[in-house]
Amino acid sequence: MLNHYFRNCRGNIAVLSALMMTGAAGMAGLVAEYGNGLFSRIEDQRYADVAAMAGAANYGISNSVSVMNGTVSRSATLNGLSSSAAVASLVTSPSGDGNQAVKVIVSTSVPLMLSRMLRPNSTLSVQAVAYAEIKPSSTDCILALDATAAKAISVTGNGNVQAPHCDAVSDSNNSDSFDIGGSSQMTTACAIAVGGISGSALVETSCAAPDAHAASTPDPYSSVAAPTSGSGVCRTVPQLPATLPAGYYCNGLSISGSATFSPGVYYVDGNFAIQGNGTVTGTGVTFYVTKKGTTYIAGTSTVTLSAPTSGTYAGILFFGDRTATNSNSNQIVGTSSSTLTGVLYFPTQQLTYSGNSGGPMTCTQLIADMITMTGSTTVSNSCSGTGVKTFYSPGQTYALLVQ
Repeated sequence: MLNHYFRNCRGNIAVLSALMMTGAAGMAGLVAEYGNGLFSRIEDQRYADVAAMAGAANYGISNSVSVMNGTVSRSATLNGLSSSAAVASLVTSPSGDGNQAVKVIVSTSVPLMLSRMLRPNSTLSVQAVAYAEIKPSSTDCILALDATAAKAISVTGNGNVQAPHCDAVSDSNNSDSFDIGGSSQMTTACAIAVGGISGSALVETSCAAPDAHAASTPDPYSSVAAPTSGSGVCRTVPQLPATLPAGYYCNGLSISGSATFSPGVYYVDGNFAIQGNGTVTGTGVTFYVTKKGTTYIAGTSTVTLSAPTSGTYAGILFFGDRTATNSNSNQIVGTSSSTLTGVLYFPTQQLTYSGNSGGPMTCTQLIADMITMTGSTTVSNSCSGTGVKTFYSPGQTYALLVQ
């Protein structure tokens, strides 16, 4: 009798169909939940892209991480997310060009309806990442750091300054912060000042109009520590022509003739001067001049000097003592055959840059408390591979989604 029941196949199809329908329903539910998660992932990516672009644009204007974070949080709430759903950070751009980027991670969760039958409150975590690069529309090569001085940047004495590929910037809030006087003229990518800009003979190659009342531009080398004299012996200048070693020059350093500077840091406790009609060369050199002295280059000497391309003082050719005052006045007068590659950095002192220095200067930055330019002067910012920092003013950037 039991064999009869075992051999009875009626109802098998119904049982198998029920089992298969359960599996099919489960698969359909999983597919639906996967599709829902994928849709949320696409939406989160859109939110991340928008927030990263907004954060990069506002950081470029404000140079403030707090402003950047506030912008990203606001973007999240405008898209219906919690303010904590989008987390921003300032990173190096994944494009590899060395620029900064805003990285935004958007994290949300999607409820799993099918899984709720087995476990309450089941969710799927979804995350999207976006990078928006902060790209400079133009870079700076002339920067006066004084916050209040009149004519912090001054072009005078029939000067003709050519800096068509980089910006000239004054951090002074004075109404006459940036002055092109008399018959002088200047060509620059953008003229930028915290205060006012005066002078009609100004040609801009990138900006439509001078950018007055702009945000202040930070000192790009403020974190670089000043050299020390060390415990080395006091060096003196030998009879020229000669090759000079780097090191501590306790009584200043004056060249009147031909000389070659060996690579390294020259700690000059006193005046540094190059004059006469010799040939002076040096590769990978940094000259630090203490507050006891000033820097003076003039005469008909052919001077070819370049800063280190790496290390602590990468890109810095002249470094003026930060403890010196504005009364210290440094003067560099080039010739058409002279080449100074690097930054002329006198953050608390005056710099006069003049003469027939319209020669093959490919990378020269001027950064000082106040800057006066006269004569025919060329300043260029083609600094790739020189160690010189690329920097730009707030607002002179645009955002580009890179990943």
